Amino acid sequence: MGIKTRFVVTVALLVSLFIGLPVVDAPAGTKIRYGLGDVLTTDDLQLLIAAERAKARGVDVEVIPFKSEELAVQAVINGQIDMGAAIQSGPL
Repeated sequence: MGIKTRFVVTVALLVSLFIGLPVVDAPAGTKIRYGLGDVLTTDDLQLLIAAERAKARGVDVEVIPFKSEELAVQAVINGQIDMGAAIQSGPL
């Protein structure tokens, strides 16, 4: 997965969780299972920081690395994870 795609996904996650929202705790039991279509590397630092900040607000965030983007997409389709990241490899 390219750094540009990871950056866009992370920014979207940050915007949805932090920007413009008052600082409040999440409802009890809020959990997000996020699938990453690659192994975790230092390129994923911004994602891990966002996950830790969400945890500080009471959201149970679990980042799950997959061996490939196809497996991450299938996990989203099958309901095994709530959201994931993958690169569009062909024409739209």
